[in-house]
Amino acid sequence: MDMTIKLLLGTLAVLFMTLLIVRSSGHLSNSAVQVSDPDQVGLPTDVNQANTLLHDQENWKTTMDTANNQAPPQAPLVQITNQQLTDQDLEIYIQEGLFHPGITEVELPSNQITAVGLRTLLDSPIEFLQVLSLYDNQIGDVGAQVIANSEKLAGVMRLDVAYNAISIEGITALFGQGSSLTGPVWINLAGNRFGDEGLTIILNSNSISTLNGLVLRRTGLTDSSAIALSQTSSWQNLQYLDLSGNLFTESGRNMIMQNPSLHGVEVVFE
Repeated sequence: MDMTIKLLLGTLAVLFMTLLIVRSSGHLSNSAVQVSDPDQVGLPTDVNQANTLLHDQENWKTTMDTANNQAPPQAPLVQITNQQLTDQDLEIYIQEGLFHPGITEVELPSNQITAVGLRTLLDSPIEFLQVLSLYDNQIGDVGAQVIANSEKLAGVMRLDVAYNAISIEGITALFGQGSSLTGPVWINLAGNRFGDEGLTIILNSNSISTLNGLVLRRTGLTDSSAIALSQTSSWQNLQYLDLSGNLFTESGRNMIMQNPSLHGVEVVFE
């Protein structure tokens, strides 16, 4: 009987150890799958999600440092929309590491960023940007000058500075001879009241030949601009031109549409 009990206890001990090994192996496998999938780290769409991204990256780094000393995943986009984000808030996020060197797209529409915050952003560890959206902020002409002088934005492909109180001075900075912008393909300038004089500067710039999309909605254009647009032959890649909300007469619209360079281009008047 004693021998039987001993054999039974021995068998139970072996089974118990086997279960522990299987359980541990399963746990390690699940952890490896989680760590090896950088797509699990989401992109921020508001302030709370931005904080979540920072938290996820910190957790990732801790796990990877323990495993094989690899770096955390780096999301290429920061998007914080309509959160009343100020220059001071932006500086905090930069200090927390949200704007790291891997960021290539920054979208901060409908916030309260000024030229000061924009300069702080461009002084962050970000190396270059392909997309910058500051729709409905407060950068003004000084901010336009900051963009024009920034090497990090020299190759920007999509630039949205609509509704930022940019006047003729800012347009001159962005599209004049001293601008570092080498060839954005899409620009939104809506709501900046630079008028006919500003359009003349744009049409005479080097950028005009690279554009495939240009938004000039509510920029104070009149039939004087219609004449200029009807005579422009530099549209080499343009596919979309938004002229809605301006002061063109029916005659002015017809003049624009008679330009052979605009044949095949989607031109919006309403």
